[in-house]
Amino acid sequence: MKNLKIEATAYTPFVNLDFEIGSITFYGRSIMEVPENFYKDIIKWIKTYVNNNPEKYTIVNVGFDYMNTASSKIIYNILKDLSIMNKKYIKFIIKYEEDDEDMYTVYENFEYLLDVDFEYQVIMF
Repeated sequence: MKNLKIEATAYTPFVNLDFEIGSITFYGRSIMEVPENFYKDIIKWIKTYVNNNPEKYTIVNVGFDYMNTASSKIIYNILKDLSIMNKKYIKFIIKYEEDDEDMYTVYENFEYLLDVDFEYQVIMF
């Protein structure tokens, strides 16, 4: 399985999907009008990873300073796909700005709906 790395733009996040070390990273903003086009290969990679590595220790780093509604639905589904992995082998690290109550609330809703535990870290974007 090949790694996938996508540099950030003004509209898309930095993405690094690293099979060898079991690291999945999303940072930045996701504000595309049609995010399905951007996330298509990412979703395919995630599904393949989850199906072939259910017990590989994986760290998921997520840190958006903003995502629009269409993107949040896709991010939620990506996290949902990852949440089916054995909980002993996956760690979700959520990075957010301390005063960004909107993004924090989005993450709390994801955590509740997915029934997983997030580790929250305050950062500065």
